[in-house]
Amino acid sequence: MIAERPWKFEPVMRLAIGMFASISVGVLLVQVFSLIWGADTPLVKRLAFVVGTLSFHGAAFLFIFLFLREHGLTWRQLLDWRGLRKVRLWIWCVATIAIVFPIVWAINQVTTSFLKKLHFPTELQSSVQLLQETHEVFQLIYFGLIAVVAAPIVEEILFRGILYPYVKRLGYPGTALITTSLLFAATHANLPAFLPLVVLAMFLVVLYELTDDLLAPILAHSLFNLINFVYVIRNDISPF
Repeated sequence: MIAERPWKFEPVMRLAIGMFASISVGVLLVQVFSLIWGADTPLVKRLAFVVGTLSFHGAAFLFIFLFLREHGLTWRQLLDWRGLRKVRLWIWCVATIAIVFPIVWAINQVTTSFLKKLHFPTELQSSVQLLQETHEVFQLIYFGLIAVVAAPIVEEILFRGILYPYVKRLGYPGTALITTSLLFAATHANLPAFLPLVVLAMFLVVLYELTDDLLAPILAHSLFNLINFVYVIRNDISPF
């Protein structure tokens, strides 16, 4: 069972430190670009998105590869893509998103309204804002690949495939559920979306536990992002 893999402490720490260092470098680069060209310029916004995806998702692929090698595993052993042929797996994923999407959307609306009353910033995620301003085909393709392919794979491996089972095996299943969900939401760096993303992450953990297949939360996450991506493109606004 993937969810019960005995991940070793040292590789987990090296993975966490590597990701933290990479993200920090990415943030520093964006700050440098902002000082040179101005934070609100279209060029810097595009560079920030590219740097952000490379420093997080791009770096994650490298660190996950090194992590798996330390455990004597391959990508194929972690992700058995033959599971894509399982009708039951797709049913689980579609059913989960059919349930969770309206819940997450409603929580987001309530959270945004509450924050507005408290005069807190309620801006959309920077990536969503940039997507709304993007109409070039190449950029849309890049956005789509990150949102629908790279992000679900990387984030599910990190949070559901590695961190969640690691903390759970320490004897703290409840803590594993809460902490990994909070970390998942925090990486998106958006206050209005924080609570909705925590709820989404918890549903993805439950889906992982029910199916014992990491492909399930990956596919569900991909479907969730696809719905948002298509909605933004077609309506020039975000439902989430």
